[in-house]
Amino acid sequence: QKELSKLKAGAAAVPLGQRHPYFYDLGIEVAKMDADQAGQELVDRLSAAFRERYKVILDRFQNTDDRNSAKFLQTLTISEQKIYLAGQQAARHHQKWLKRKLEIIEEAAIVGLAKRTRTHAI
Repeated sequence: QKELSKLKAGAAAVPLGQRHPYFYDLGIEVAKMDADQAGQELVDRLSAAFRERYKVILDRFQNTDDRNSAKFLQTLTISEQKIYLAGQQAARHHQKWLKRKLEIIEEAAIVGLAKRTRTHAI
């Protein structure tokens, strides 16, 4: 309950990766055990926290370089780290493409991740 209050106050400032690397996955499993109102509230708070943190992750991979990412990565969950690293790779490929250093445009890893997630959700 204490952690959820922190998330509600400002999820971007909470180092979830240091709390538990699979924070969201664990939270969803706990919510499944409590199919009541409390379980739905947990899912809602986790979703809101992820949306808030996703904006920060998006900003970081677009506006920082690899040298600044080590400390930041430690604060992210495994899922968030995958998103961040895929985003960084996509940003690098975009810069190469803008400079015409890439001849073939490939699908970014983050797109494949999103496709797999949608497929598993159905």
